[in-house]
Amino acid sequence: PAKEHSGKKPEIAVPLLLKNNLQKNKDFSEKFNSLSRSHKKEYIEWIEDAKKDETKLKRIASIVKWVMEGKTRN
Repeated sequence: PAKEHSGKKPEIAVPLLLKNNLQKNKDFSEKFNSLSRSHKKEYIEWIEDAKKDETKLKRIASIVKWVMEGKTRN
């Protein structure tokens, strides 16, 4: 039998380091939240792929810059 779908996809888990940046910067938060689900997911996966916190922080800095410029990752 086919699965029943509610029509809503589950919310994407935002990493703590990115969540902190979203809370600190209202403009970034608004622009990031206006991105499509797939673009948010690309950014989040890119952060999660990094092993070191230092790398994660560099990637988050890039994400903030790109989102504010209206760019997507790919």
